[in-house]
Amino acid sequence: VQGTNDNSIVSKLSSVKHGYYRDDFLQYVVQKPSRRSPLINRGYYIRGKAIDFVIQQFLDSCHHHEVTDTKMQILSLGAGFDTLYHRYHSLNKLDSTIVYEVDFPDLVKNKTKLINNNQILKSAIGNQIPNVIKDDIGISTDRYKLIGCDLKNLPAFQESLLLHGIDRTSPTLILSECVLTYINPKYASNIIGWAAKFFNNALFVTYEQIHPNDAFGTVMRNHFKQIGSPLKCIDKYPTKVAQIRRYQSLGWSDNVILDMNDFYYKILSEQERHRIEHLELFDEFEEWHLKCSHYILICGFLGLLRCQTILGDIKTYQSIDVSPVGERDIYSHCHYLDASSTKNLQRFGHKICLLDFDVASPSNNNGIFVVTTGGFGLLSDSRHRRLSDITVYHIADDAKRDISLINSIQLDTPRLFHAAIPLSHNKIALFGGRLSPLKHYDDIIIVTFNLESTHIVNNLTTDDELSMESAASQPIYKVVINWERIAYSGDAPSPRWRHTATKIGHNKCLIFGGITANMNTLNDSYIFEFISCKWLKASTVGMVSPRHSHTATKWNDYVIVYGGLGSDFKPVTGISALSIKDESAMKWTNFEFEPQLPTRYSHTAHIIQDRLFVIGGIDPFSNCTNELIDISLTNRTWKKFSLQEPDIEMPIMLHNHDSIHLEKEKHKLLTIGGGGNCFSFGTHFNSRLLEVTLQV
Repeated sequence: VQGTNDNSIVSKLSSVKHGYYRDDFLQYVVQKPSRRSPLINRGYYIRGKAIDFVIQQFLDSCHHHEVTDTKMQILSLGAGFDTLYHRYHSLNKLDSTIVYEVDFPDLVKNKTKLINNNQILKSAIGNQIPNVIKDDIGISTDRYKLIGCDLKNLPAFQESLLLHGIDRTSPTLILSECVLTYINPKYASNIIGWAAKFFNNALFVTYEQIHPNDAFGTVMRNHFKQIGSPLKCIDKYPTKVAQIRRYQSLGWSDNVILDMNDFYYKILSEQERHRIEHLELFDEFEEWHLKCSHYILICGFLGLLRCQTILGDIKTYQSIDVSPVGERDIYSHCHYLDASSTKNLQRFGHKICLLDFDVASPSNNNGIFVVTTGGFGLLSDSRHRRLSDITVYHIADDAKRDISLINSIQLDTPRLFHAAIPLSHNKIALFGGRLSPLKHYDDIIIVTFNLESTHIVNNLTTDDELSMESAASQPIYKVVINWERIAYSGDAPSPRWRHTATKIGHNKCLIFGGITANMNTLNDSYIFEFISCKWLKASTVGMVSPRHSHTATKWNDYVIVYGGLGSDFKPVTGISALSIKDESAMKWTNFEFEPQLPTRYSHTAHIIQDRLFVIGGIDPFSNCTNELIDISLTNRTWKKFSLQEPDIEMPIMLHNHDSIHLEKEKHKLLTIGGGGNCFSFGTHFNSRLLEVTLQV
C-alpha cells in the first residue's frame, strides 16, 4: 500500500508540470520525476481538483458560519507524502485550522526526515514541540501534526490524536484519498463509524474506486492485486448505492456522492474544462470517461456541518443508478467466440469489412471472409503497437465458427481511427485516420482481394482416422491482396480521424465529421465519386452539431447520424438525418424521440428493416454500456438491452470495436476487437468476438 504513495506523488507532479494545477511543494517530495501520459495527467488532475473543491468549500463556509467560534481541523488518513498542508498554508487558508496527517510509522519517519532536511518545508510548519508523546517519530507544531500510527488499531489511533490535541467539537474534515479501500472492509467501516461517534461536527471525504466487475474494473482490480495492494473494499461496496448505504449505516445520514464524470461536467466551469482540454493533445476520450466513472467522491456530514451549508445544491448533480443490473432487460441472443489464440484480432481503433466471394461464384459456400485494417493491437509476440496491416480472416460458416488467418500485408504507414467501406464483393476503400494526434492523413487507399484457389486437404496420412476425417473436410483458401493510394482532385476534406464514411450510391460515398488539426471537431460533409476520383464539398442546409466517434448509416434516402462526442467533449444527443435524394439540396433534420435517446459515442450501428441497432459505446453518465439499443426509425421508439455476458474472468469492452452485418445470416451482427488503455492499470484487448442474433 505504501508503494502506491510513491507512484501517486510522481503522477501528481507530472500533472503539475504540465499546467493542470499548481503545487509548488511536490518537487521537494518526489525524488525521481517522470513524465506521465496525458490520460494520467488528467486523471490525477480531476482527483486533486475534486478533493480541493471540498476542502476549499469547507474552509470558506466555516469561516463565515457560526460553528467557527473555535478552530477548524483537517484530519488526513493515510496522507503519504501529500502536500496538502503546505499548499493551503502558502495560500493563507489555514489561519484558524490545524492539519493532522496520519500514516504508517515507517512512512512518517521518512516524511519527518524529508521535511526537517528541507528549509522551505520546515519553515512553513512553525516551531516544533518536542516529546508530545514518548518515542514520537513524527512532527508536532501548533498548526501541523504528523503522526505515525496504524489506522486499524483504533484505540491507539484515538489516543495519539488526543495526545496531539484533537478537539471533538471543532468542525473537522476527515479525508480518505484512496486509503480505506486498501483496508479490510471490517476495519475500514470501523474507522468511518468511529469518526461519526468521536466528532460532533464533521465532514468525512472519501475518494476511491467502484465498479470492479466490468472490463475496466477488472483490469483495475487486477492491477492493484499484482502490485501487492489489492482493493479490499470494492467487492463489498461496488456501486454508488452501496457506498451511500454504507455511510448511512455508519452514522453519516446526510451525504452526497459524485463520480468524476459528474464532477467534471457539472461542478467544473466551462472555462476550466476548456483550459484542461487544450493543455495537451488528447485522443483517449473513452478511457478518460471510463476512468472517471470508476472513481467516486463521497461526502458524509455530521452535526452542524450540513451538505447544503458546505456544498450548496451539489446533491442535484449526483447521478445514481438505482436499478441493479439484474433488473435490466437482458438480451440473451448472444454468442461469444474465443479469439484468444488469434492475437492479431485483438486490437482497437481499427476497421473491418465483410468480403463476399460467393457473389463471384454463387455455387460455392466459402464461409465468412472478414478483413481488418489498422488500429492499435496485440501482436503474436504480445507487443503492443500501432498497426499497418490489412489482414483477411476466414470464419467457418457453422456453429463452431473456427477462425483462421488467410493472408496479411502491410501498408506503408500504420493508422487508426480511419474510415472504411466496402466498394464491391472484393474491394474496400480506406479514408484518412491518424498515426498520432500530430500526424493525420487525408489519403484514400483502395484494396482489392482475389480468392485464387479453394481446395480440400485430402492427401494427409495419419494413424488417427478421426483426425484424418477432420483434416479432409477442412478447406484451404488463398486470397491475394493488392492496394494502391489513389490520386484525387476537387475540394477535398482536411486530414481527419474518428470520422465516418458512408456509401450513398454505387460509386459514391459521404464523409462526415471527425477530428482534425489542433483537435478541432468537425461537422462538414464531403462526397467522393470513385469513377472520376473527385471530391465535392456537400452543400447542406439545416444545423448539425460537430462530432466525432459517431456512426453514419444509409437508410432509404437518408444518412442516419447517431451519437458521437461533440466539440464540448460531451456526447451528442439524438439522431440527425441528412437527406441525400438530391445532392444539390441536401438537408439536415433532427429525428425526435420520446423519451430521449440514450447518448453514445465510440459505438457501432447497423440498419435492418427500418431499425437502427446500436452496439456498445460510451456514455459518461451510465455505468453500463455493453448494451444493444433497438431504435425504430419509422415509429420513433426505442428499447435498450444489456447484452448477456458469459461467466468469464475478463468481460469485453464494447467501445473502439467494429462490427459487421452478416448478410448471409440476415439477422446476425458480429463484433471484432475493441478495448483501450485502462488509465495506468494496463491495456485491455477483447479476446472474444461477439455474435448477436437480432429478433427482427
